[in-house]
Amino acid sequence: MIIDGHTAFSGGINISDEYININSKLGVWKDNGIRIKGEAVWNFTVMFLEMWNSFKKEDNDYNKYKYNFTEKYKENGFVVPYGESPLDDVITGEDIYLNIINQAKKYVYIYTPYLIIDTDMINRTSILTIRFENEIFFKEIPAFRGAIISKVPADITLFHNHIDDGLRYRYPLIQYKRINGKAAIICIGDGTEAIGNFFAGADFNLNIGTRQENFTIEQVKAEQWIVQVWDNTFNYTIRKWLSFNSENYKEFSALEGIVEKTAKLEKLLIGNILSMCTGLNVHLEKEISCKITDILDSKIYTFKGVKMQSFDVSFKSNVYLHDYIGIGKGVSHGFGVVKQINNI
Repeated sequence: MIIDGHTAFSGGINISDEYININSKLGVWKDNGIRIKGEAVWNFTVMFLEMWNSFKKEDNDYNKYKYNFTEKYKENGFVVPYGESPLDDVITGEDIYLNIINQAKKYVYIYTPYLIIDTDMINRTSILTIRFENEIFFKEIPAFRGAIISKVPADITLFHNHIDDGLRYRYPLIQYKRINGKAAIICIGDGTEAIGNFFAGADFNLNIGTRQENFTIEQVKAEQWIVQVWDNTFNYTIRKWLSFNSENYKEFSALEGIVEKTAKLEKLLIGNILSMCTGLNVHLEKEISCKITDILDSKIYTFKGVKMQSFDVSFKSNVYLHDYIGIGKGVSHGFGVVKQINNI
């Protein structure tokens, strides 16, 4: 309800016994009613007129309803009224909730019986990037990984993916990297909690091969990542991508034309992204697309005692991939590192 453009009342105040808790069939109910005065009332006025004009088409000049405020209010904060509409494809309400969640420093209170958690909220994944000041070579990443693992209890399997009877075959949630020549760790989902076991020890004196070095943290960056298929595509490079197992390598080697080989690599790329999503407990509702735009390089690397062909490629995909995330084989050892390019 808007009064002369200067005062608005918003909220839900229902009138019946159960809503004032005289006869509560559904538990204790609490309604909220809010009075708003000041410039924020203009948002309510515009929302009302937009709804009115969606049917009547009568009021084209909204400014004649705008109240000229002269009063000054001293408040610690701000009010931003917004409305949702079924007449467009903009999910204003959900976007606002997600932004509030992303910007929260400690916690968020959401007071509503109508909150519906959809796929976008479910697919929201925490990611933590830890960069060190210390330089390492790519060949030293396994030693860096081993040094970190040696500092945490052996039963925390997210650091090494080993269990009592062998390997734990799933997408690594703690990945060891070399970013701009320096040591780094990428933690995803549950890995962002597990890394606390390394910090708790406060022992950053690491053995890298034959040398001992005190590691210093340069930057810790916490972010949220929505893993989903979008309507547009994003540009990436992936370096030292180990895409093959023994079976699909034979299939690839038997192909003669560059078109056929590129198409095979695109299928493997889609498969690697799907495997990543499975490891993150993410369900994609739409089909993934991947288009390799350039094969930049190909080399042979030894991974776990086996010589494997790697690729550096640039590609487009409709899945948003976070910088420095790994896909393919050996991602916890620094292989298959994805980097965004020219995404605005």
